[in-house]
Amino acid sequence: MKRIVVVTGASAGVGRATVRAFAKEGCDIGLVARGVDGLEAARREVLEAGGRAVAVPTDVASAVEVEDAAERIALTAAPYNRIEAERIKENYLALLKKLEFEQKDGSLVDMALAERVLFEGARAQRDAWLNWPARVGPLVAADLGLEADRVTEALTEHVHKHIAQLGEPDVHFTGE
Repeated sequence: MKRIVVVTGASAGVGRATVRAFAKEGCDIGLVARGVDGLEAARREVLEAGGRAVAVPTDVASAVEVEDAAERIALTAAPYNRIEAERIKENYLALLKKLEFEQKDGSLVDMALAERVLFEGARAQRDAWLNWPARVGPLVAADLGLEADRVTEALTEHVHKHIAQLGEPDVHFTGE
């Protein structure tokens, strides 16, 4: 997107030189100064350089004139006309309403909530497996007539190896 710049004192001197520099860069320029003839000449220079320019005769000592100039430049130099800008705004607001409805409806899940639920579920499964040897080891040892501590240690070692091989869950909710 092109840059939009506003140059005060654009009709002569340093202001006019600044206009020429921005015109060479291809900027759209709002030209502000008191001198109408100099402003029009600066506007023609920008147009000849292939840029767009809006010349607004303004006394920068007057806050009202500065506000009016800013509004005029914004409306003229904006990349969209007012109707297109309103259409874009209405589409954006409609998408926000749709998003809000989907959140309330439950068809849209909050990313942080989904990640937390997945993490808590994976942690609960891991913890259950880590506790399994202590619960099952003595029962297996009794059935086989072995020492309970040795069976529990052997099961614990194998469960830890298996969990290490599984690693961390690799999920991507963004679809990328």
